[in-house]
Amino acid sequence: MKTSSRTLTILSILAGAFGLAAALAGLFWPAEGSPFTVTSVHGTQVELWGQGLYRYDSYFRAPIFRGSDAVTAFIAFPLLVFAIITNAKGSRRGRLLLTGMLTYFLYNAVSLGFAVAYNPLLLVYTLGFSTSLFALIEAIASLDKPMLAARVTSRMPHKAIAIFMFIAGLSVFVWLLDVVNFLTTGQFPETLATYTTEITTVLDIGLITPVAYLTGIRLLQRKPIGYVLAPIMLLMNIFIGLVVISQTVFQSAAGISLPPQVLVIFVGTFVVTSLAAAILAVLFFRSIKED
Repeated sequence: MKTSSRTLTILSILAGAFGLAAALAGLFWPAEGSPFTVTSVHGTQVELWGQGLYRYDSYFRAPIFRGSDAVTAFIAFPLLVFAIITNAKGSRRGRLLLTGMLTYFLYNAVSLGFAVAYNPLLLVYTLGFSTSLFALIEAIASLDKPMLAARVTSRMPHKAIAIFMFIAGLSVFVWLLDVVNFLTTGQFPETLATYTTEITTVLDIGLITPVAYLTGIRLLQRKPIGYVLAPIMLLMNIFIGLVVISQTVFQSAAGISLPPQVLVIFVGTFVVTSLAAAILAVLFFRSIKED
C-alpha cells in the first residue's frame, strides 16, 4: 500500500467533523414550534414537522432524517475515526475501511444537501459533501491496487460477494414501484409531500446499482478495482440496513405506523441485505493480508 498521505487524513477528519456536526444538529437542535399544514405544489395538504432543524420537512420524512443522523453520529462517525487511525498506521485493511466509510459520509452529505428542506446547515452539508468527495478520490487514487490484488488470499469468497452484489443491485429497484405507479396513473407518490423529486431513487438506481454490478463482474474477473469497490459496496449495504432500522424506530416514536407490506418490501429487504453484507464484509477483510 502506498504511504498514507497527510492530505487524506486531514480531508477525512474534516468530512467526519462536518458529518457529525450535521447529525448532532439534526438530533439536538432546539425543538421550538409544532406541526403545521401547508399546500404542496401538487395541490395536496401536507403536514410539516414544524420543529427543530427539520421544521420545514414533512412530518413523514423528518423522523427519517433524524434516524439517519443517529446512525451517522453514534455508529458511522466512531467507525470513521477508527478507519482514519488504522489507515494512518499503514494498514491496508484500514485504507479499505476508510474508503467505505468516506463513501457513506459522501452519500449522507449528498442526501442531506439535496433532500432536506433549506435550513441553516446547508453550508455544513456542502462542506461535508466536498471534503468527503475529495477524500474518497485521494483514498482510491493513492491505493496501490496491483499490490492489493496480490495480497488477497485464497479464502476470498469471490463468487459469494459477486452474487450478493448482483442481488443487492436489484434490491434498490423497490423504489421503482412509485415511479411505475406515477407513469401508469399520473399520481405523485404520497410521500413526495412538499418535495419536487426523489433523490434516493436517483442515487440508488442511477449510481448504487451500476457500481454493485461493476463490483461483482470485476471480482469474478479478479481485477484489482473489484477489491477496491467490494468493501465500499459491502459497507454501504450494511449502513443502509442500519439506517432503515433507525429511521423506522424514529418514525414509530413520532406516531407513524407503516403498513405491513411496506415493512416487508422496503424495510425487510434492506435489513436482510444488510445482514448478508455484514457477514461477507467480515470474510472480505479477513482475506486481505497486511504487509
